Amino acid sequence: MTMSDINSDIFEQISLNDFISHYNADSILIDVIKDVCFCVKLSHKYGPWIAGGVLRRIVQGVNFENYTGDIDIFINNREQYNEITEYLTRHHYKHETKSIWSDTYSYNIKYYTKTILVQVIKKEFFESPEHVIKSFDLCNSMLITDGLNVLYNVKAIENIKTRTLEYNKKYVDFSTSADKTPSQGWVLKRLEKFLSNGYEFKNKHERNNFLTILNKAKISSQEQYM
Repeated sequence: MTMSDINSDIFEQISLNDFISHYNADSILIDVIKDVCFCVKLSHKYGPWIAGGVLRRIVQGVNFENYTGDIDIFINNREQYNEITEYLTRHHYKHETKSIWSDTYSYNIKYYTKTILVQVIKKEFFESPEHVIKSFDLCNSMLITDGLNVLYNVKAIENIKTRTLEYNKKYVDFSTSADKTPSQGWVLKRLEKFLSNGYEFKNKHERNNFLTILNKAKISSQEQYM
């Protein structure tokens, strides 16, 4: 299996309760997720949905005290976006922060001893849960819940357990170190973060190309400010 095989999508679905039980998820972290589910009124068919890193961390066995991630909410339409952001603005402190997506609203919400960042992401409107996770750059984040069930790319679980990096070739390509350099700096930063946390590419050639591209990007960034 090559890294580009990520586009051969095979999805499986499990109830959220079974997902929680199977991975022995931290009870406080689950309370946080369910609270956010209630606040934003998740729906399978029409959204919104919670997807990405928070579900990945459950598979990793991260507990609430060690949780350093955020919770990302993906939406179906502008009305939904307005309704959610208005509700969260009324009930929680709105955290002003710069985002790679201009219309992403971020909120600091206090839970027990920690403050969790909840982000309502509007880089685009999504038609379905599959549409959301197929838009992700990395396979290990391709998990999504509607509050009742969890839908995931089967490779996501494998990648998380083996700490292997597979990427979505529709958005990223490290098959060569020239010409196809990803323009999104945030993709490079995310991959660099995963490498520093013990993840690894399956293919050493692509890993070397990634490092070449990353170094070029850093040099270019430095030159802009000289």
